[in-house]
Amino acid sequence: MPTINILNGDSAAGGFLQAFPAERKDILVFRDVLSCGPLYPFNNLKQWQSERLSYWELLSQENGLAGNDHASNNDFYEDFLTIEESAQIRLWLGMGLSEQLLLCFVVFLFDRLNMDIGRLSVVQFSGNWGQKFKLPLIGLGLLKPNEIAQHPEPFQLDQKQQDYAIAAWQAFSSHNPQDYVRFMALEETSLPLLHQAMSLVKLRYPDIINGLSLWDQLLLENTRLYGPKATQILGYTMADKTLALDSVGDWYLFNRLIRMADIDTKKPLLIMKTSDKQMRSTGFQLTDFGEQVLNNQTNNFKENGIDDWIGGVHLNAADSQLWCRNDKQQLVSSDLH
Repeated sequence: MPTINILNGDSAAGGFLQAFPAERKDILVFRDVLSCGPLYPFNNLKQWQSERLSYWELLSQENGLAGNDHASNNDFYEDFLTIEESAQIRLWLGMGLSEQLLLCFVVFLFDRLNMDIGRLSVVQFSGNWGQKFKLPLIGLGLLKPNEIAQHPEPFQLDQKQQDYAIAAWQAFSSHNPQDYVRFMALEETSLPLLHQAMSLVKLRYPDIINGLSLWDQLLLENTRLYGPKATQILGYTMADKTLALDSVGDWYLFNRLIRMADIDTKKPLLIMKTSDKQMRSTGFQLTDFGEQVLNNQTNNFKENGIDDWIGGVHLNAADSQLWCRNDKQQLVSSDLH
């Protein structure tokens, strides 16, 4: 009976194939990052794939690239529906938010497509990685092949864990932030690593005082401290331990820098020092308004509005109310105008 191994990203797949070279024909690579960009209502996998690829292509264009070349070999979206009914499916995961959301999405697919969940097993890595910094093991791409080979024992999800994973997916993909708030109030013993990763989602919401998500705040702080080079700003931002489990990558964060420097914005937070949008040659500098926002002297979304996605939630300037983080890091509704 064949076993199909699902790996999150090409780096993880590369390490896995070095550890288990005989499994080359039995892998699917998930190349999406579910924690980034909009999640629209799910109708079918092809529609979902098209919408997700459209998001990454748009991000490529905004970053000054021609488009996002999506590798199709052993691709999850292309091949998941072709898996033989007799095959077992094994999901390999780290601790990061994107990894834990993949668990939720796969369990959701099993449920939505009426597949036998008994075919699914999970290999869950945990603990710290790196001798110097001891950061959480967000994904298998950080591991050496011999470390992947010494993997934890696979386990099957019991009914309580299945229900919890689906509830997490529904909360993250919902258009209503209150669904996330209700989910986080549930008990956390079923899948504690999933609960831990999901707790970071609230930090994507803007602060009620300065109007910045925590990612944007870190980008601005590191522009002030380590700019103007984009590579320096991004490096220090991604190294921040507060958001270690919410690994989004330099491409996503570079796009946020570009958007904060958009000259069509009423009051840009940043000035972009070059026009070619190449990550290695582009620099950024805080504007006076950016300094005021960082110092909590004014509010970014009240000056510039907002257009951002957190899972299924669209934070939109057209709304009269906006969900924000208060000083206790709780989500509350605030008057946008």
